[in-house]
Amino acid sequence: MSVHQRKETGAWFVRYRDEFGRQQNKTFGKGVEAKRQAESFDFDIKSRKRARDPLFIPKADNIYFDDLAQLWIDDKKTQGMSERFLKEWANTLNKHFLSHLSCVPVKELTKDYIVGYVMKHWANRSPTTRNRYLSYLKVMFNWGIENEHIKVNPLAKWKKLKERPRQSILTRDDLVKIRAQADPHIKFAIDLAYNLGVRTGKSELLALQWKHVDWENGRILVFATKTNKWRSIPIGSEFQEQLRAARKNAETDFLVEYKGRPIKSFKKGFKSACERAGIEKGVHSYDIRHLFCSTLLHKVGDPVTVANMMGHSSTKMTLDQYGHVLDGAKKMAIEKLPSLNG
Repeated sequence: MSVHQRKETGAWFVRYRDEFGRQQNKTFGKGVEAKRQAESFDFDIKSRKRARDPLFIPKADNIYFDDLAQLWIDDKKTQGMSERFLKEWANTLNKHFLSHLSCVPVKELTKDYIVGYVMKHWANRSPTTRNRYLSYLKVMFNWGIENEHIKVNPLAKWKKLKERPRQSILTRDDLVKIRAQADPHIKFAIDLAYNLGVRTGKSELLALQWKHVDWENGRILVFATKTNKWRSIPIGSEFQEQLRAARKNAETDFLVEYKGRPIKSFKKGFKSACERAGIEKGVHSYDIRHLFCSTLLHKVGDPVTVANMMGHSSTKMTLDQYGHVLDGAKKMAIEKLPSLNG
């Protein structure tokens, strides 16, 4: 977790703490060989620490954040947490947090210092982004207390900032226009997102493989890294036929592919299609998921079923964000209430 690359020069370096607890940097230059040397040096440093202490668990009074973070990631790996999430979070820790939170032992970190750093560093990002990072840090500190690595969580009294729910402005008619302007593989990705309501990033949409299609029972299995759970989404007969046709021409194990390779991002292609369709402002690929949810709620009016298909952890989450869609259903229901006037 201590190998870094300088953004300005591209040079690889290792950030580590010497035997006196002082933070040090060692630079190895640029290129593949420099990266290998940095990784080897980092491995050697950690091996020597483990040699001094086979369990490599610093005392609670003197543990630094980088050591705590490494212990947390190692533990979550053994528990089977998503490797993709752990890798992305480790990269975020390396890039943004370790150098700022590892300058003193964890016991000396304060809520004001951590929150202040996050607010300043991500001043131009949404409250949702800042809340997410602080929530992850709070979870790590709580884990440290539970496992007796630290005694106090500096974020124990931190509470999430209020977030203004983002209102999706994407309509079905707009999506039809966007789809008409999309490249074939993006058009298919749009169809998948609209028919399944999946998250449109690499955690769900771009992770879908043909082995996840249950042809016999007419459903697709989706794994949500956010909740670490599988969910089953039924597919209509018309969309099944579209899937079968796509399967015949597939060159990879993944549903969404381009020139014989699974694609890494859907956003760019979707944005280009939006621009060609003349629909640019305020529309994001994730809005397809919102459209899926609001449409089903409006047509079916069953938040339990829709929450299950969305992969929400609770019906409350669905209703908090999409409850207004049910206003029409409520009005129809109240019209059916018998009058007391005979």
